[in-house]
Amino acid sequence: MAGLVNQKVAANADEVYLVVSGLVVELKKIAVSLEEGELNG
Repeated sequence: MAGLVNQKVAANADEVYLVVSGLVVELKKIAVSLEEGELNG
């Protein structure tokens, strides 16, 4: 249930970050880039 709530919150957020072991990944920015067909890397 928490996963569904997190997905809905993330869908409405302007910025979404994932932090694992001190490494920050800006997920929303990556998702927008992929939707637009951009892939840097």
